[in-house]
Amino acid sequence: MNTDSGLFGRELAQAITQQIQQEANLPARLTVFVSHTKHRSSEEASRSGPAMFERVRDHIQQSHLSAFFDAQDIQPGGDWERTLEDAAGSSALLMIRTDVYAAREWTQREVHAAKHSGMPVVCMYALTAGEERGSFLMDHVPSVVCDLADPAPGVALALNRLVDETLKNTLWQAQTSYLSEDGFDWLPAQSPEPTTLAPWLASHQETQPDDKHLWVIHPDPPLGPAEREVLLQLCAVAGYDVDVDILTPRTFAARGGALKK
Repeated sequence: MNTDSGLFGRELAQAITQQIQQEANLPARLTVFVSHTKHRSSEEASRSGPAMFERVRDHIQQSHLSAFFDAQDIQPGGDWERTLEDAAGSSALLMIRTDVYAAREWTQREVHAAKHSGMPVVCMYALTAGEERGSFLMDHVPSVVCDLADPAPGVALALNRLVDETLKNTLWQAQTSYLSEDGFDWLPAQSPEPTTLAPWLASHQETQPDDKHLWVIHPDPPLGPAEREVLLQLCAVAGYDVDVDILTPRTFAARGGALKK
């Protein structure tokens, strides 16, 4: 995909998303929360040129997107912790995954806030030497690779993908009212994972303690067998050892569009 076609696709997806959000009385302009760390590994520090988050900021400033950057959007004297988590939980989040990003407390909290709120998340890998370890909080999301020798195409691709994911998320939210009529308990906009399933199970047990039949539907594609097994084990630990079904629209339609009771 060349730059022009990618930009056209992004702006079309952004326009559709913003129109749907506007009709739902949501903020009209799509905002990107740029999750990054200013801390650098020794290998990153040895490279010349601006930091990757500065390159992303410059790219967004030349687009029709709005952006949240902690350094410029948190007011002096404000509750910066609440501001960061609120912004991460209400914006499309782009991870700029540099060498030490995954190990930083606040980048983990930002991604967790976005996932907990069901916001779209995309990871842009911009590693120089690699990571000492990753973080399970940051996986299970779409990702793109950024070539550090020529980062502009990677940055553009990451933003294109994030806008695509935001459109998918918006369309999913718009149709959940119809799916909820079919009796589903949980309709997450992203594939469920332990990070999001655990708090949902706790909330569901509190609000519906007598419900022992869990029906979950999420966007395609379906989870793999090993992924499903981990989630079913988590449900069993929470006391739901029978009648747990995790579906997508495709697998739901394959069984005739009805839940098994």
